[in-house]
Amino acid sequence: IPDVPFIKTNFSNRIYHSELLQESSFQSGSRIFKSQNYQDYTMEYGAIVKLIEWYGTLIAVMEHGILQIPVNERAMMTNASGENVYINTETILPKNPRVISNTFGSVWSDSIVKTPRFIYGIDTIGKKIWRTNGQDFELISDMKIQKFLNDNINLRESDRDLTIGKSFIKSHY
Repeated sequence: IPDVPFIKTNFSNRIYHSELLQESSFQSGSRIFKSQNYQDYTMEYGAIVKLIEWYGTLIAVMEHGILQIPVNERAMMTNASGENVYINTETILPKNPRVISNTFGSVWSDSIVKTPRFIYGIDTIGKKIWRTNGQDFELISDMKIQKFLNDNINLRESDRDLTIGKSFIKSHY
């Protein structure tokens, strides 16, 4: 055994995906996960806390940011006659997602709620309640409820476990 230090690798921002579903096939491609079918995303905004399917895209809520990740994105080109032609790309998940928020996210996965029109979340570090529709990002706690959040959220960034007797954040719809 070589005398080397232990190297810890962190895969908290890795998203695995299955094979594509093939029409009229005996084998379901959505049940086959190959070892190379993944995409790693940046740790710039912290770890991925929750992945939400949002009208054909993925919304990745991270500790300090929110990303929109299109699934099986197609590129559009114009052919010689001027018609739009869609070209399928080889990748299921793109390397560069669209950043919806680079400041606010959530540490608590139970504080993120999906409704038919918006995704809501509570950022206990920034002491804000936010919402997004996949395109726009809006802080909705800046009016009357901001004083309540400042006075009553006393969690630190290191408080992440769901221990009985400790405070934690959970949202309901």
